[in-house]
Amino acid sequence: MKILFIANLRVSNKYLFHDNATRYRCFNPAEDLNDSGHIGDVCNFEEFDTRYIDWYDAFVFHRPRLSSSLESILAKLSSRNKLFFADYDDLIFDERYASESPLYLSGMESLKTVCRRYRNNLQAMQLFDKITVSTDELKKTISTCHPGSGLTVIHNGLSRGWLKSNISLGIKNDPSKKKVVTYLSGSLTHDHDFLEVEEVLARYMQKHEDIFLRVVGPLNFNRNRFRHGRVMTSGLVPYNTLPKLISESWITIAPLQNTFYNNCKTALKYFESAAFGIPVIASPIPDMLRYSDNGLLTAYDQDDWINAIEKLRDKEQYTKISEQIMKYSHAHCISSLETAKMVRLINGLFSKGLYADSKFQGRHNTIFSSGNDHHAASSQVSKAARLTRKLIRNPRKFIFDSKVLRILAIRGILGTKRHQESGLLQYSLYPARRRWKRDGK
Repeated sequence: MKILFIANLRVSNKYLFHDNATRYRCFNPAEDLNDSGHIGDVCNFEEFDTRYIDWYDAFVFHRPRLSSSLESILAKLSSRNKLFFADYDDLIFDERYASESPLYLSGMESLKTVCRRYRNNLQAMQLFDKITVSTDELKKTISTCHPGSGLTVIHNGLSRGWLKSNISLGIKNDPSKKKVVTYLSGSLTHDHDFLEVEEVLARYMQKHEDIFLRVVGPLNFNRNRFRHGRVMTSGLVPYNTLPKLISESWITIAPLQNTFYNNCKTALKYFESAAFGIPVIASPIPDMLRYSDNGLLTAYDQDDWINAIEKLRDKEQYTKISEQIMKYSHAHCISSLETAKMVRLINGLFSKGLYADSKFQGRHNTIFSSGNDHHAASSQVSKAARLTRKLIRNPRKFIFDSKVLRILAIRGILGTKRHQESGLLQYSLYPARRRWKRDGK
């Protein structure tokens, strides 16, 4: 099976991985597909090439925006009996909740602009009859905005490769470490969310001098509430360095305003911290509550925030929760489990005879060739095999050779176990031109 995930950002392909939503909704499942013997690639909508239509079996459009280009592409996909989905991980299409949008609350956009954006997104959604979402709340909301559409919940999850590479670094939790409460802002739109905990946290830190606050990412808050020298701030950090930063924390917090918009959000903050045994105190949004029996501490009001922190000051309780959440997240919060659900969904649609044209039947796990000439395809495969051996021996020699990258992409062998075991490079998944880069760079 070959699936192309199409992001919708106003950046070039090489910057897509830096976007958190694109990483979880596109790159993680693409990585899982490649690890399981399928092919998964990622590209940006603005760099979509109509040649890709014949290269893949299914297409997932992440947060599509209405445009004549989108309508044209979907028409071509339909004419070729291709599967295509819209994918959403935020409430960005229902005007009733535009006033709760972080873009409006942070002053980045006017309410009129946000409403116009939401209308555009809704019109784009209505071009799709198959939709995947990241939370159950989003599914309920879309069922009212776009009744009759086929809705499937594909939860976010951790990249197994990302997790394994960081576990191998020896990152382990130490309950006797410095008590640093970490808040991961991530973007400019979380000022109102932090207000939920700012006052109570400042008051608690005044009574307990062993507690420190670390804010990672952009955040406007009242530093005068906190004693001098007790607050550490830093800008955004690369995703590959996030585990080390989390592991140095005592606990992480995930406050959110009680709005319908936030109720549709995912529980990223839980499993990103839980993966390294760091307890999480969070506002009780529905997706977070899925983990309430697995070590998550929820705070409905200011007293709950205090009680949760006090509970974690007990070393025995802290160690118990830390071990519980780490074990659970490694077993149940991995993206490959959700990607397997997506594969079963698509296979089920294939089995119902979605492909009316016989030339699209039985294309799963096959090698793509631009023509029907078997000899040409065999030649392509043998050439790819030779280039693969050269690439492993001397990757730098071929790093910018687009012809080599295209052949390897067509062959579908980038990121296979053989390349991963070589320990040379980490791949980025772009159709036809997969760029290579060193881990952590």
